[in-house]
Amino acid sequence: AEFAKLTTDLTPAAQREWSARPSNDDILARSSARSRVVLGVAALDRSREQVFAPLIVPPAEIGGDPRPFLHGYAGIVGNVPVLEAAAQGHGAFFLLPEPDGVVRRVPGIVRVDRTVVPALFVEMLRVATGQPNFAVKSDAAGLQGLIVAKVMIPTDHDGTFWVRYAAQQRERLIPAADVLEGKVGPERLAGKLILLGTSAAGLGDIVVTPHGFMPGVEIQAQIL
Repeated sequence: AEFAKLTTDLTPAAQREWSARPSNDDILARSSARSRVVLGVAALDRSREQVFAPLIVPPAEIGGDPRPFLHGYAGIVGNVPVLEAAAQGHGAFFLLPEPDGVVRRVPGIVRVDRTVVPALFVEMLRVATGQPNFAVKSDAAGLQGLIVAKVMIPTDHDGTFWVRYAAQQRERLIPAADVLEGKVGPERLAGKLILLGTSAAGLGDIVVTPHGFMPGVEIQAQIL
């Protein structure tokens, strides 16, 4: 109500200037377009109407069709269109807890209908190394691995990747507020793969690993 009153009290010229200002999404998209940004996508266990499907770069398939062996989902949900248009890649950040609730492995790729969707870490490596796509190597028994920039990433037959966990390294974590406030110099970030994620327990992204509780973004960093 206060915002509506403020805009109502502005002069017509000021209102037009206010309306013409770019949104935060527009500002973020412009910044993303100047770099190599990979956006995460989430899984949907059930299909629903108007699910936004981002543009997924199809992999090269070596040795056969990997789809029958992959974990499948009914759909994926992407990000707002202005951010999707500025991104250079899209990767899934699915985890795969074991029956005891511990995350020991993650899917390297998954299947959504007939579309093969790479994991976030696979897509980040593809974009960072300037590759047009990645490859999936499989045979009659299932997947053997994924190939990015001529490097083989071994997987199980279903495309899952076992994480070699280490203890958390606090020095690897940078608060986003420190970056926005200019407390982190560009040399700290130059030449690095940067992951933007959350570590607040209330957001539900704290999971159990063999090393105890860990934010999902830390798991992605350890995989990379």
